[in-house]
Amino acid sequence: MSIPKLRRVMTICGGALIVLGALGVIAARDDLHRDGQLLAVAIGLIGLAFAHLFLPWAERRKERRHTS
Repeated sequence: MSIPKLRRVMTICGGALIVLGALGVIAARDDLHRDGQLLAVAIGLIGLAFAHLFLPWAERRKERRHTS
């Protein structure tokens, strides 16, 4: 899988985790379920950060390696 496709997939999945986690926090009745939903939001944020911070760096490094 190419890096741009991976970035797109991670962005979509991370965004979906954040939205579903936020909706779950609103609907959660007890602390156990609320903690699980907050964990989903945190994982989504980590995925988005990885997709937008690390993958562009890796793509530039890959391009530099092929041009030299």
